[in-house]
Parts: sequence; structure tokens; C-alpha cells
Amino acid sequence: MTHKIAKSLILSGLLCAGYTLADSQQTTNQTKQGAAAIFSKIAKLWVGDFNNDKQIAELKRQNKPILMADGSGKGGHVEIQAHYRLLDLPEFAPLVMYVEETKHGDPGAIFRQRIYTFSHNEENNEVRLKLWSFKDKKQYVGAWNKPSVLEKIDSSVVTPMPEGCDLILSPDGEGYHFAMEEKACSHGDMYFSYQARIQPGEYWFRDKIVSLSTGEVLETAGEYSYHKLVKQASADR
Repeated sequence: MTHKIAKSLILSGLLCAGYTLADSQQTTNQTKQGAAAIFSKIAKLWVGDFNNDKQIAELKRQNKPILMADGSGKGGHVEIQAHYRLLDLPEFAPLVMYVEETKHGDPGAIFRQRIYTFSHNEENNEVRLKLWSFKDKKQYVGAWNKPSVLEKIDSSVVTPMPEGCDLILSPDGEGYHFAMEEKACSHGDMYFSYQARIQPGEYWFRDKIVSLSTGEVLETAGEYSYHKLVKQASADR
């Protein structure tokens, strides 16, 4: 009788363990599916063309400073044209985007040129955005409008920024907010802070460089208020 009971207990234990493993696998699969849905939504919201023309016009009406190409209006908002394009690099990351932003209405005046890769940590269900800089920036200027050039971009032409410069995603209304961890993206006595928000039809960003030792803001625009860019109707791709 004792042997039968022991055997029964062992079998029950194995069955329970089996159910636990199955449940765990199901949770993992659901998490992956959730991450895929998030990546799909990010792409839908962010891929396209944006500008802050409306914001700039309103700021001018209020006699607020605008940073111009000649250097006047220092500290004011910048007139930005932004282009976000998908890259087909599944071996690199589940979601990869080419980013090119220009200023002052000049396609050659680069404000930001990056590769963005998105990853998902199953353990804490965290989505991170990593920034990559180009080894040869000039070679890819205007690539947002040149599909043949975009197709040639891969991980060999970019360099990752330090892990401390990754942005962490958090839900924000109908979209998402991305932010670096405070003081994590540092170099010497300075740290860089970049935040972005994406909502249906809008993309906002703000950034600043701050002294680690004094907390003084060394460089920013619009007193660290957001640049508010609107998605252009022709940008749906």
C-alpha cells in the first residue's frame, strides 16, 4: 500500500510539474505575442514623415525665440522635419527603424540621424529602444527617401550607443512614452537626457545636456519643453 501511495504521489507531482511548465510556456508565448503587438503599434504610430510647422508658427506669433540657421534665436525651438522608415532586419532586432531629422527646412542640415532597434525582455516584460549612430553619416544623408540605399543598411554600418543611453517604453494614453534613465547616459561630467512621445498623428521629443556635478543645464531648446511634430497625411507607408 505504501509503495502504491508513494508511486501515486510521484505521478501527481510530475503531473503538477507538467502543468506548471505548460502554464509557464503559455505565459511566455502570451508575453511574446504582447511584445509583437507593441512593436506593430509603434511602427504604425512612428513610421512616416513629421514636422513641427504648426508649433513654430504659433511660437512666432507669441514672439518666442526660434533657433535659426544663422545661429540667432539661441535656446529657442528648432524647425524640424522628421523621417522614420522601417528596415527589414529581423536578425538584428524585431523592430528596426531608420531615423533622419533635419532642421531649418534644409535637407542637408542633419539634426538627428540614427538607427533605432527595439527589444523585449521577457523576464520583466520591458521594451527598450537602443540608439545606433552611423560610422559614415554623410553616406546615408537623404536615405529616408532612397529605398535602394535603405536596403543596404545593416548592423555593420552603425555603432551602438552605451546601454545607459537606451530608452525605456511606458504606455502613454493611446501611444507610448520613451525616456532614458536619469543620469544614465553620461560622458565625463555631463549626461544626456532624451525623451519621446508617440501618439496617433503626433511625435514629440525633448532633450538636454546637463552637468553631473552642478546640475546646470548646459544645452537644450525651448527650456526643455517638447518639440511637437505632426504626422503628414502623405506619410502613411
